[in-house]
Amino acid sequence: EQPNDYQWFYNQELKLKKEKQYNAAVRNFKKAIEINEKHLDSYIQIAMIHKINKENAKIVEICNKAVSAGILENQIYYRRGAAYLGLKKYDEALADCNKALEFDEKDFKSLFNRCVIYSKTNNFAMAVADFDKVFEINNKYNSVYYQRGVAYKKAGEYDKALVDIEKYLSFYPRSKNGLKNKEEIEKLLREKSVKVNSADNSEDDNAEDSSED
Repeated sequence: EQPNDYQWFYNQELKLKKEKQYNAAVRNFKKAIEINEKHLDSYIQIAMIHKINKENAKIVEICNKAVSAGILENQIYYRRGAAYLGLKKYDEALADCNKALEFDEKDFKSLFNRCVIYSKTNNFAMAVADFDKVFEINNKYNSVYYQRGVAYKKAGEYDKALVDIEKYLSFYPRSKNGLKNKEEIEKLLREKSVKVNSADNSEDDNAEDSSED
């Protein structure tokens, strides 16, 4: 007979998770929640397993259940916000990032996700400002260089974009996305240079025409 103790189920599920028996682990985590609906760690562990399986909709579902049970914690809003971001539901993702940051203003992961949301919704100035805040909290979070570089690229600030992407590549030299963006930015810079030179030549021609009048 199984004990009516949520901690027993929680310990069993941790063991199953370690053994990568994810479906069995989720069943035990849910059993722990049935006994104690406010057991925060069980909700988080289920969300983490769904993240491993790339099941964003299920992360939202279990986090909704936690909120309904009255668990209003940073980790719940962070994980649900990240899942909404993965589902491209940017309004919902932004709301949860902001809520997570209300509980912990130094939650650099939620702050980073908010940066990504701003970048994807073309709020580049806000994205860059938040990326800078992430560095203030954790200056070793190197993914910021990539995402800030992409934001600068979208905003047309190619010089700054190239600096950030090259910095990112210094940590991850084989990053396909990093190398692809570096190539695209360098191409954009060359095209920009050609346009500037063309405009300068056109002005010189016009000046020469005027001098002949």
